[in-house]
Amino acid sequence: MMSTQHMSLRYVFLIPAIFAIGMLLMVAINYFERNEKRVEREYKRVENAIHRSVKILTSLDYTLSTHYQNENFPHFQHNSQVNNGVCHVWPIEALVLAQDKNLNIPAVDISYMISGDQSMCRRGSALNRHAVEMMDLAPMLSFLHDLDEHILGIYYVAEEGLVISSPDTLAKNIDRSSIEHFKSQPFWYLTSRNSDSITVTGPVENANELERVLTLSLPVSQGEDFKGVVSLEIKTDLLLSSGSSLSERLHLVHNEQLHTVRDRNFVYPLSIQGVAFEHTLFYESDFADELLSLLHEERNAVFIIAIIYILTVISLFYLNLNFERRYFQNLAEKDSMTGLLNRRGLEIEFKKPCRYQFEGIAVFDIDNFKKINDTYGHEKGDEVICFVADQMRAVLREMDAVSRFGGEEFVVYIRANSPQLIVDIAHRIQKQVASQSHELLECGFSLSGGVCVEDHREQASLKDLVKSADKKLYHAKESGKNQVIF
Repeated sequence: MMSTQHMSLRYVFLIPAIFAIGMLLMVAINYFERNEKRVEREYKRVENAIHRSVKILTSLDYTLSTHYQNENFPHFQHNSQVNNGVCHVWPIEALVLAQDKNLNIPAVDISYMISGDQSMCRRGSALNRHAVEMMDLAPMLSFLHDLDEHILGIYYVAEEGLVISSPDTLAKNIDRSSIEHFKSQPFWYLTSRNSDSITVTGPVENANELERVLTLSLPVSQGEDFKGVVSLEIKTDLLLSSGSSLSERLHLVHNEQLHTVRDRNFVYPLSIQGVAFEHTLFYESDFADELLSLLHEERNAVFIIAIIYILTVISLFYLNLNFERRYFQNLAEKDSMTGLLNRRGLEIEFKKPCRYQFEGIAVFDIDNFKKINDTYGHEKGDEVICFVADQMRAVLREMDAVSRFGGEEFVVYIRANSPQLIVDIAHRIQKQVASQSHELLECGFSLSGGVCVEDHREQASLKDLVKSADKKLYHAKESGKNQVIF
């Protein structure tokens, strides 16, 4: 740094940058804290959605289990068709309304299908009788399927090979081998062996829907008699999606796959009473994406910080220029040894407007200074000069100006409304130095001075005043020194 006031370019850029970085860190911390809360809200939303699906599944399980004990159900009209060895049954009417209800009440849109071996379409067969018994439950699957958009479908697979599904698209693609294959699926054998809780399988890719599916399953039984499995499929991607920027980064995986994920944060193991979950939600973080998201969400704050930084740098540049100007001005106007004004500095001070009637110039010279230098050395001589400068500053008023013209010669510019005050100040300077000089040199030293006082209205030049005062100084030296002559 040039001086105590001047700053290098490094400081001009670095100091605002430190504050800007600090503010950006605060913005980033606030963003990540807010992001963490958003992730937590998303986790709760997903968990609540799954919990609703669990309630749907348990209500279906209860309905199916009690259905086997009640045979008095009204029947809807149905179509049936055998295709590739599989019997498909579906409702004739897509809209249903309870009997005796006003037609102005909106009817309910239903979509389901019952599929089984082709013998199911043969009236009187065992599978046909079982299908007839189950037909009145099929609309219930359709009603419940429409409760949440993330529910892909609901289906019931009976021990006898009967499949009831909603929507009907799930069953349309079932062929004879599919029915036989159902019992080898994970949802079947895991669920049939787990009657104490809901079995969860997946998420796995669904070939028909081209999306990942999570399956919740419960065994249906009549007493100790196992009847089948009721399952609810959830569109995992839709479940995790909420339209927020977080959706693409939320993931649901089986715990066995969790170790394969590298950039996972906010790990949240799913836990719902009565559900055998071995799954975890996590938030996938990517530094570049997070940075872009932060800049997008906090763009106003980042813009303001950037503006503050730029304005601060510009302000520091401006202040620096002023400091430099003052610094070089001081070099040009002040004596480097004593800090007093030099000849140029006194000329500038003399040209300033004067509101006093009189102005005076006092020229002082240290008596026997050459002897002091010869006796004590030039370093001590410099100390004497600085000592005299300090004593003059202590005596003079704020409005007065003192300068060092060179060597041991000092010039004082004094303004006052009476000539006597100028004379008194000059005497105080001479006496102050003489009385305090013993602090520096045991033998002490003195000043001689000459003073010229003029009426300000005479517009005398500094050169003339100094010349006149210098003549009086010469008389003081010739008259014995240690005195001031006017």
